[in-house]
Amino acid sequence: MEIEQSILNYLESFLSCSVYPGYRPQKSVLPAVSLIRTSGGYNADLAGAISFTTPYFDVVIYSNSISECISISEQVREKLQGFSGTLSTREICFAILTDESDNYYKPIDNKASGIFETTQTYQIIHPEN
Repeated sequence: MEIEQSILNYLESFLSCSVYPGYRPQKSVLPAVSLIRTSGGYNADLAGAISFTTPYFDVVIYSNSISECISISEQVREKLQGFSGTLSTREICFAILTDESDNYYKPIDNKASGIFETTQTYQIIHPEN
């Protein structure tokens, strides 16, 4: 099982909203979460590969409510930051929250509510299989 699918399964196990691989579909129901791989992170030394990889993933939380966005981001941080163990069938040595940012998308027509967004960037250290 790919590491992305393992992380998606883990997020779905404790979140009560939709979790999407990659970008959130347009007009999807909120709140929602997307998981986006932002870099590969293969490691090597002078002798070649060192059998560990360190990809980065963005976990992006979307909501029409700032309090709901904060609540979901806290749930994700509580479960994923510092995680080590097994996700599905993949061993995770360590998950590190390296960055977090907030954004608000104001509606163009001022008729709809805007979208609050929190992006958490995690470095996931795991054996290369």
